[in-house]
Amino acid sequence: MRKKRKGFVKIHIAIDIKTKEVVSLEITDDLVHESAKFTELVKPIDEQAIVEKVFADGGYDSGDCFEWLAKHEIQAGILPRKNACPGPSGARSEVVTACQQNRNQWKKEIGYGQRNLVESAFSSFKSMFGKRLYSHNWEQMQQEIKLKINTYNLLVGLSSAR
Repeated sequence: MRKKRKGFVKIHIAIDIKTKEVVSLEITDDLVHESAKFTELVKPIDEQAIVEKVFADGGYDSGDCFEWLAKHEIQAGILPRKNACPGPSGARSEVVTACQQNRNQWKKEIGYGQRNLVESAFSSFKSMFGKRLYSHNWEQMQQEIKLKINTYNLLVGLSSAR
């Protein structure tokens, strides 16, 4: 989103692949890595509904993300980086090994293409609201983003109700 004085505002979202609505949101500056917000993004959803699988890009390729999902019995659809090395054991190691053997097959088996719904949501969000924030302080920026996300969800809900 809009460039702050020295950086950008990052929006981390989780999408329900059935309804296409944003079900969880974290807002940070550009110094926070995606994987640092993973638990805060997924945990509230897991507490409210049954989460079977989580799709995420390489930004979430960390042992902590994989282990959290395994601990909560959620299938990890996190694509490891191409140069990823499997660890000695664990959930991430299994996925890295499967991707090293046949990356496209792993994507197909896990249904990784559904992750594109998040990219579509971001694209739709930006086309509706632009890339700019009009607020100037951090609290107001967060409120502006939340208001836009709520409006986005309302519009997505209306379009799916047809």
